[in-house]
Amino acid sequence: MAILPISYIMDMETYLSHLFDAVTLAIGGPVIKIGKLGMKTVIVNLNEIKAAFKAGRATGGAANAAKKPIAIGENMNRVKAYADEIGGHAYTPWKNDPFDFGLAMKRDQRWINDMMKDGRQIIDIGSDIERRVIQGASDFYEMERKQLQLKGYENYTKVFQRNGNTGGVQGLDY
Repeated sequence: MAILPISYIMDMETYLSHLFDAVTLAIGGPVIKIGKLGMKTVIVNLNEIKAAFKAGRATGGAANAAKKPIAIGENMNRVKAYADEIGGHAYTPWKNDPFDFGLAMKRDQRWINDMMKDGRQIIDIGSDIERRVIQGASDFYEMERKQLQLKGYENYTKVFQRNGNTGGVQGLDY
């Protein structure tokens, strides 16, 4: 059974590419061709997949992931570790090669806004203080926080403790 935390076609392509060796979207048409499921080529109707996701379920009997909490913060290793610990979900970037900062930011912004529209609990584990000393603040994390503040999102919890230039999440950072 798979949990599919996705709502856009590009999300589906990314998720499916983890399951299968090759995924090809038929742009402008209602078909996705998925190659190499064993020795078979599988063709699925894109409209059926979209309808299944809109209905809150995924094909193949997968459970609805709409109620999993979302973890945000700096340093995706920290964020993913925390999300795993709480049975939640962290943002997974879509394929973006060569890397386009503007496109990556747009996709992350769409994702955080979708999570708010879906009413998901968003848990903020805060900044990675050691990382900030070396690299500065994460533009992506800062954008996510600004989106939450702009929309006055209420299903938002900060779990980090800050004491000047030290702090973090107990059990994760210290």
